[in-house]
Amino acid sequence: MGRVGTLRTFGAPAPLNSDVRPLTAMQGLRAFLLMLTTLVVANGTLFRILDSNLRAGIYPSVADSISIPLMEAASTSVLILLAVGASVSLPKRSRLWVAIRAIPVAFAALLSLALAASWFSPHHYPASAAFAIVAIACVWSWWQDLPSKTKDGSKNASS
Repeated sequence: MGRVGTLRTFGAPAPLNSDVRPLTAMQGLRAFLLMLTTLVVANGTLFRILDSNLRAGIYPSVADSISIPLMEAASTSVLILLAVGASVSLPKRSRLWVAIRAIPVAFAALLSLALAASWFSPHHYPASAAFAIVAIACVWSWWQDLPSKTKDGSKNASS
């Protein structure tokens, strides 16, 4: 006869005698919210720096509006958030999926590092550091959402 209680369907809980800790949607949500928070803080930092530099006269009075770099950073931040959101929503079933999930996160981290490098100039170092922290948060969101190991060493591969 077949094994009773071992067949798992979408959304069904693990059998009561299972040692596997089920992954929850909360891990993906936590990673997404972390990215949203770090991006809001990084863009807020950039706004504060550009605004204070404009008020201090660091930029020439005939310079373009500070809204152009703000919109560039905001649109890049949306791409970063979408990439991380896509990554955490992909399945975690096998090593192949883990590798596939790493591609959007790597893209997001590289975009974050590109933003950090573009703001790495005098009077803009805090903005550069803020976007470097976003890159670290991208990698963390992928890392913490990996399937965890159980106490017997087997991988937890639910979802």
